[in-house]
Amino acid sequence: MIEIGAQNSVEKKNGLRLAIFGATGGTGLEVTRQALERGHSVRVLVRNPNRMPLVNQNMRIVMGNVLDAESVRKTLLGADAVINCLGQNSIFRNTGVVSQGTRQILAVMKEMGLRRIVITSSFGVGESRVQASLWQRVVFSTLLRAPYAGNIGEDEAFFAVIGRDWPQGILPYAERFDVKPPGLFLLYALVAQAFGSGVAAIKGLEISFVAVSAYGLWRIGRDHFSRPVGMAAATLYPLYSLAMSGVNAPVALFLNGFEIFAEMRLQGRDRVEAEEAFLGIVQ
Repeated sequence: MIEIGAQNSVEKKNGLRLAIFGATGGTGLEVTRQALERGHSVRVLVRNPNRMPLVNQNMRIVMGNVLDAESVRKTLLGADAVINCLGQNSIFRNTGVVSQGTRQILAVMKEMGLRRIVITSSFGVGESRVQASLWQRVVFSTLLRAPYAGNIGEDEAFFAVIGRDWPQGILPYAERFDVKPPGLFLLYALVAQAFGSGVAAIKGLEISFVAVSAYGLWRIGRDHFSRPVGMAAATLYPLYSLAMSGVNAPVALFLNGFEIFAEMRLQGRDRVEAEEAFLGIVQ
């Protein structure tokens, strides 16, 4: 690791000492420029210093890798706050730099006692996805699916923690509390024991429930309407739930699976109730 830049940087009165990651990307570069214009002192971590076009006596460049703890530690030295602008360059695969780099930053921050961090993401990720248009959701779910495949929502993250901690004796309604059915926590706990608590296991559990729901909708559509209707439902539900984020909350994905499968097994229900289950109205 090499450190480059002014050793005696001048900091304006009341200016912050900021550590910025991803400073050579579009957003990161603009954040760095504005921070310097406001008189803050900045340290940026870059792999290639030639990609940093800014020159300023209040900026110090640390050359290294965000996945390297020592590089991150050097960048955070003396910082008042951290700004994470890490981004994904490839649209064809998830390099893991954003997720792994963020974990590395948070781990070193905890080690150094730093508590202030701002993390930038992208439009279409997390809660912002509900603001996207139909066309934008199609793009996020196809061309941009790989870069953001490692992102999980708040509920997913909480369930993953429960699934990891419950087998170790940390009860979900004691040390960790959320008003969710214990059966969901148990599902995550079983999956964590069998496959680990990684993102792939979490997503795999949700996909499996979507598949069960799709099969149930196919059966209901076939039995109460026609075979083409059943096939349409079985095709559209996974697209709507996973790709278009129409139903993407873990609780809804799981409950829909149970409710649809229960509807298949019940006898003597009238056509109206079958239609309600088919349309996803029954909750």
